[in-house]
Amino acid sequence: MSKFKYGVLVKTLINLAWPYSASACMKVAPMPTYFRSNDQNKNATSNEKFAKYWPPSKSVEEILEEADRLYEEKNYIQVYEILNRLKYNNNSNVKWRIARVLYQATVDNVLPLDIEREMINEAYELLLEEATIDNKNANVHKWFAIACDCRHRLLGLEHRIRGYHTVLKHLRLACELNPDDVTACYLLGKLCFDMADLGGLKRLIAKVLYGDPPDCNFEEAYKYLSRFDQLFEKNHLASLYLLGKTCYKLQQFYKAKYYLSIACYITPRSECEKNYVCRAKQLLVKLEKYKLGKDVLFPDCGCRTKT
Repeated sequence: MSKFKYGVLVKTLINLAWPYSASACMKVAPMPTYFRSNDQNKNATSNEKFAKYWPPSKSVEEILEEADRLYEEKNYIQVYEILNRLKYNNNSNVKWRIARVLYQATVDNVLPLDIEREMINEAYELLLEEATIDNKNANVHKWFAIACDCRHRLLGLEHRIRGYHTVLKHLRLACELNPDDVTACYLLGKLCFDMADLGGLKRLIAKVLYGDPPDCNFEEAYKYLSRFDQLFEKNHLASLYLLGKTCYKLQQFYKAKYYLSIACYITPRSECEKNYVCRAKQLLVKLEKYKLGKDVLFPDCGCRTKT
């Protein structure tokens, strides 16, 4: 076989096996219209996303304002996408907002346990280095305390009891830095009440099995729960019941009757609130034997019923 025929045969075989690599000057067929339009749509969508999440003209403050607006609208995924790219900027205001939306997503959505655990762990790790005593951002300490308690709850009772010290520490810092934070006041007041209400036997068992729970008293619980009651615009059934029981423990019976009576007149909206109403009524029955008057126990109380 001549060299010429051999060369033609080789090129023919190459053309049959690899038609697009046979010739450098071969024209490529134009892309079908529907493929091209879809590709253009994808590019347009990508450009929109890029402009949305990486806007060149927006400052961090403007992005935080947008994230807060989306959070109020419960668009949690968009909030996370917007803020997640800023989390390595060592900005405390960015990090606590990411932790907040991660927590809220686990509360409002029914998620598998492993996903919920992963989201709470991310919130915890994100604020772990930020939540120092030197950090004066109240929201960092508040959301770190919330993330800690959720994380310990998912790990089990032993971790939760041992973690109460950390949660209590950061809630106190949050209330110290921002006394008008409604959420922090309620959470701290409730935790102080729960720890103070541990009976001697329960505290002993917890100490032997898991570690010594924090020492709290009803005075501190009343301080923060009453502050919450002042700040919150409407009556809050759970806090009213806790205030009533706290006053009962402090032997301030007139105050206890006041708070518990209001709690009983509030229409419950959940099984948990129905339970609070039932307990308030039972406690009011116990208070019937105390006939001391308002002037003796509660001079110039200044009580008012909220709408």
